[in-house]
Amino acid sequence: MIRSRTLFRGFILFLLILTLMVILFTFGIYRFFARTLFDHLKYELNESALTLVSILEKAPLEANLDEFCKAAAERPTRITIITRSGRVLGDSQADISALNNHGDRPEVVQVLQGSSGYSVRHSASLGYRLMYVAVPLRYDDASLILRTSRSIDSMDRLLTQVIRTLQLLSLVFFVLAIYLATSAGQWIRKPLQHLVQVATRLSAGDLEARAVVGNPREFQTLGNILNTMAERLDWRIKTIRRQRDEYQSVLSGMSEAVIILDASLRILETNSAAERIFLKRRDEMIGHPLLESARNSEIQHFAEMALASEESLREEVTLFQGEGGERELFFQVHGASLPVREEIDQQARAVLVFTDITGIKQSARVRKDFVSNVSHELKTPITSIKGFVETLEDGAEEDPELRRRFLGIIGKQAENMHAIIEDLLQLSRLDEHSLGSSERIVDLVEVTQRALERIVEGSRERNVALESRLEQSLHVLGNPGLLEQAIFNLLDNAVKYSEAQSRVKLSLERRGDLAHIRISDQGLGIPEEDLPRIFERFYRVDKARSRATGGTGLGLAIVKHIVRVHGGEIEVQSRLGEGSVFSMNLPLSDRGATDGPET
Repeated sequence: MIRSRTLFRGFILFLLILTLMVILFTFGIYRFFARTLFDHLKYELNESALTLVSILEKAPLEANLDEFCKAAAERPTRITIITRSGRVLGDSQADISALNNHGDRPEVVQVLQGSSGYSVRHSASLGYRLMYVAVPLRYDDASLILRTSRSIDSMDRLLTQVIRTLQLLSLVFFVLAIYLATSAGQWIRKPLQHLVQVATRLSAGDLEARAVVGNPREFQTLGNILNTMAERLDWRIKTIRRQRDEYQSVLSGMSEAVIILDASLRILETNSAAERIFLKRRDEMIGHPLLESARNSEIQHFAEMALASEESLREEVTLFQGEGGERELFFQVHGASLPVREEIDQQARAVLVFTDITGIKQSARVRKDFVSNVSHELKTPITSIKGFVETLEDGAEEDPELRRRFLGIIGKQAENMHAIIEDLLQLSRLDEHSLGSSERIVDLVEVTQRALERIVEGSRERNVALESRLEQSLHVLGNPGLLEQAIFNLLDNAVKYSEAQSRVKLSLERRGDLAHIRISDQGLGIPEEDLPRIFERFYRVDKARSRATGGTGLGLAIVKHIVRVHGGEIEVQSRLGEGSVFSMNLPLSDRGATDGPET
């Protein structure tokens, strides 16, 4: 609509200019033609008057001047001789007695003023328009005025015909000009509208738009420029999108949390790792203050320092997840301010990278606890052995019964040390997460039955009943010895920590593509705060009872490693005073039905 109004106003302006030009052209041609005719007639009248003056001044005639005028005049020229007082002495076309005084005639007045006279006016005596030319005449020592005149009615009729012709020609020219202007406007408007449409599509983001323009050449050049600009812009946007996607892929694939902040410490960008750490979606973090998402004053203070510093900073921070902050996480935070590019950036920015070192911290703690526990576990039997050896050296060896009892205790402590060392060696091998050449198809029913046979005697001694329900034809890919040990360790713990006349139940069944092994007891149970650490090495819930039952503190750690090295998972559910339930899930092998078990 705006373009249409603009084109309409432009067209109206063109018409006004064209009309003015036609009027000026017509008026100019008319003026030129009329001036030419009038100048030519004036020239002829002036020459006639000068010729007559020359004749009268050189050879005065005896005839009177009125007769001279009538004899010398040639149609349609009128000759009049006037005195300086205005009285007419002779006229070629009128009776001088009927003529009034001509002293007030413009051409006569001009001669009296000392110049040639000239006027075009209506003749009162003849009744039509004439052109008058008057010159001074010296005749018989008298100062007279000789005037020649001619009717201009024919000239007026000719000029009228000329103006009509010019008007017709002007009209034809005007119509032709409008037609040509309209045609030229359409010739220009169509490619211009096409270019405007292409430019509009490009500005709206449609970079596939292309201009196809023939003539005029200037528009063709403009179209080529638009096409080149669109191609370059399309290439640049695709490059930016590819770089953005790569940038997003790198951010999403990073295990470290990344947060980019503006000068007011509002979050500009983040990644999925940050969502997991701060337990918020990306859209809930973008545009919000850092403190609102992190809820940690240490991180806020560190971000302020990173934004103000020209060097990269590093600091360890601790976060607590969960409603009650029961989960403790450790992070090493690297922070740096980003360089400000004045042509792009409006303000300073900073980037924070959070590296999760919780595993490292926990590993360090586990290693510390492990060394402490190993030292403690080995120190106890070694101290016992050392004490009994010193007692034997002090004379107890002379008493055979006492010596046998001490040697038995020394042997038992040595066996405990040997068991601890063997368990540690087995854990070390399991830490490699590989079964190697020992991997084969294992029939879980056979493995479970062997574990049950090994625990029968112990259960009888403690008066604990065993119940089993085994589903047939369940096969897994793994090491039969390790799987038997895992099941036996769980059964052994269940029996040891159960009261007399209680029951230990074992079930083996298929759950989807998993073999589910469940061992439950009616023992003392495990406190809820100890459940997360129950599978740690040397961790004991009841240390005194554990040592009394002869455990090394490594049984459940070995079970966990065996299950994981077979690609499975182990879970524990327990309530204090009600017993515990251990569940193992192992992936079934689809080769068991064809290959058969090998145990």
